[in-house]
Amino acid sequence: MSVWSALSQLSAGPSEERVDEEEMRLRVAERIKDQDMSAVIAVDRIVDPLRQIVGFVNSMSRFNLYLLEVLEHRAPSGERLASINVYGGNRHSAEKKQPARGVWDEAWFLEKLESQAKPEYVKCVEALSRFIQEEADSVVWGTGVDQGSIGFGVRRGNARFTVFGVTTKGEVYISAGTLNKHVPRDARSVLSQALERTGMTIGESLLEGEAWLSFDGMRICDEQALAEFKSAVLLVRDAL
Repeated sequence: MSVWSALSQLSAGPSEERVDEEEMRLRVAERIKDQDMSAVIAVDRIVDPLRQIVGFVNSMSRFNLYLLEVLEHRAPSGERLASINVYGGNRHSAEKKQPARGVWDEAWFLEKLESQAKPEYVKCVEALSRFIQEEADSVVWGTGVDQGSIGFGVRRGNARFTVFGVTTKGEVYISAGTLNKHVPRDARSVLSQALERTGMTIGESLLEGEAWLSFDGMRICDEQALAEFKSAVLLVRDAL
């Protein structure tokens, strides 16, 4: 069973919104890229050698390793009770000034954009960000730590997926797998053609398969290319 299948079963039931599998993969990829990861090891007793190993790992890396000590107790009535002690975590985590997972917003995104993107990229990314906030069904803020992103979310029933996104470094990304799952081929073709007119070689990547497409945002930042790209994205949104 895949991780996604397991999570889907755990979250089965009524929900206002369910995250698309490709969107979850993007979030996981962001966390790995930013080295923003944690692991929890459950044990029945924390012994000194194990404590020392966890302390060493946390002191030498950005990886957060925790020990979860689960102690079992018996109540006079015979019921089994548990108490939990937590040890570990990276002491440097508290010193990070980057946002924690899920707290990206427009102000922080634009602040990071100014420091991470080349000056000529800023105006273009700001235009894409405004377009997303004005036209998307939902704004999908990234969960990375070092690099921010904003995505054009589309809702249909309980499902949500991202048509495209742009990062604070000026990179635009599109998940072909997500589009192929949800969007009619003729609408995807219009988006593909708009990108090819900028000089990119798209081929069948937005029409077949599950590849990730990422490209320099400056490719679509002249007035005509940006207008065509926006029009194609709106067509994708309205085709559903």
